[in-house]
Amino acid sequence: MSAPTTQLLHLRRHWASLPMPRFAGVPSWGGAAATMVGAIVLLGWLLDADGLKALWPGLLTMKANTAVCFVVMGAGVVALARSDGFGRQPWIGTALVVAAGALAAATLSQYLTGRDLGIDQLLFREPTGQIGTVIPGRMAPMTGVCFLLLTIAILLRTRAPRLVQFLCGVALALAALNVFDFIFDAAAPTFLAGSTQMALNTALTIGVLAIATIGLLGAAGPFKSLTGPSSTGVLFRRLLAVSVAAPILMAVLRLQGQRLGLYDTGYGISLMLVGTIGLGLVAILKLAGSAKAEETKRQAAELERDRFFELSLDLLVVFDTDARFQKVNKSWERRMGYRDGELIGQSMFDLLHPDERDRTIAAAQRHFVEGAELTGFENRCRHADGTYRWLEWMSRMSPDRTVAYAVARDVSDRRDSDDRRRRREKVLEARNTTLTERAVRDPLTGLHNRRYFDEAVPRLERRWKRTHDVAEPAPVSVILFDLDHFGKINKQHGHQVGDAVLREFGQMLRKRFRGNDLVARYGGEEFVAILVGATAADAVRIADGVRVDLEAVSIKAGTENPLRVTVSAGCAQIGDDWSTATALTRADLWLSQAKRGGRNQVIGL
Repeated sequence: MSAPTTQLLHLRRHWASLPMPRFAGVPSWGGAAATMVGAIVLLGWLLDADGLKALWPGLLTMKANTAVCFVVMGAGVVALARSDGFGRQPWIGTALVVAAGALAAATLSQYLTGRDLGIDQLLFREPTGQIGTVIPGRMAPMTGVCFLLLTIAILLRTRAPRLVQFLCGVALALAALNVFDFIFDAAAPTFLAGSTQMALNTALTIGVLAIATIGLLGAAGPFKSLTGPSSTGVLFRRLLAVSVAAPILMAVLRLQGQRLGLYDTGYGISLMLVGTIGLGLVAILKLAGSAKAEETKRQAAELERDRFFELSLDLLVVFDTDARFQKVNKSWERRMGYRDGELIGQSMFDLLHPDERDRTIAAAQRHFVEGAELTGFENRCRHADGTYRWLEWMSRMSPDRTVAYAVARDVSDRRDSDDRRRRREKVLEARNTTLTERAVRDPLTGLHNRRYFDEAVPRLERRWKRTHDVAEPAPVSVILFDLDHFGKINKQHGHQVGDAVLREFGQMLRKRFRGNDLVARYGGEEFVAILVGATAADAVRIADGVRVDLEAVSIKAGTENPLRVTVSAGCAQIGDDWSTATALTRADLWLSQAKRGGRNQVIGL
């Protein structure tokens, strides 16, 4: 596919994708029709086409400058109908309309002042003998007035919709007057003869442009009432058809009777009045029957709605924008204890639990002011007996945002059930935590047991290795403690005394080491500690502090004399391989050396 063809298709898709307003069809088609009529007339002028004259007698009686105004103004209306205009630029459509209005004003000023500025003959020179206004080559004054009225209406379309409808109505009436003059072959009054010589095609196109201009008002115009399936729209369309068709029909019948000599003018007028009034009454009676049927349907729908409103088990309520009750159903009496009419006019905020007030006011602000839909909102509201019930709310604003339609459901039982379930879950969680702690804690010393230590070491090693890959690792050291002569204590004083010694030493270790250190009972009278951020020298210093503290403590365990217990320790730093097992082996060697060296000492490297 060639590049120009691709660009053309892209431009076509872009034009088709431009947003269209709700009533864009009316001004688009009307503007396009006016542009087409003006273009055909200009083409006939340029080609001097006798065939066009024969096809549509009187087609070229439209002045050339009138045709130009139709082309320019029609294009401007189409541009404005495309939401933002050509290329999303609304000023282009406005500029086209202003240009058409300026041309009409220039030709009209020549007529009013009697001065020939040469504009018409310079731009649109006509053949001799062309039928037109009293000034050759110039649009009829009434045509210029209509163009000016439409130009002003288009410029004011976003500021004064009612004035726009009035101006378009005047232009439409002037055009209709010329159309009816042509249909009934009427002669204009002498004082208007020079101002009302608007050609039939010009009058029809002016009417189309006037309707298209009204269509530019969109939802602010009368087409909102004319269109749509509502009963108002149906009645409006029927009345409009009758009001237009009946007078035309009766006028045609009256003229035909007078021309045939069946009756004189006075009797014809009487017949026309009687016929028009009769047709009007028939139409009114017919429309009244339709309106009554629609009213019956509406009342039935309202009755059904009210029945549903009252029978619903949910709490239904209508709020105003200040959150005051406007209407409630019987469920408020059944569920919340409030008698009929007791809540009407009362603020919803007066029923709130104090703890719910701020949160509910914030939600109401978003709902009533910003129009946000409220779904699944829960709060506590006061029952008539003074207790509070949990309500779950759903609410939506009306289309005009004057009231809110809300549904509330009593969820107190569910909330109570949820609270009981949460309390049970907390109890179970606490029990599970206790059981978990018991599984990993030594019941005698309160320290972690050997099982927990063996499971924690691999996790620590993986963490150290990850840290080593991204940053300078901190040193890690281990300490192995062994209580001196603990077996002799058990033999001489009994296991109860031995247990007391273990508890005392375990309590000392919990106080001495930090929360991020791993301290555990390694087995029997042996204890182990892993210190992150400590070198071997730091471990020796810390372990020696424990040794000194234990030596200074006298343990009363039911013996005649308080016991003095000592401890030996071995320390080692974990190497670059991050193997805790290797470090523990070295620490165990140093511990054995401390035992052989006389006990009550700390050795490490």
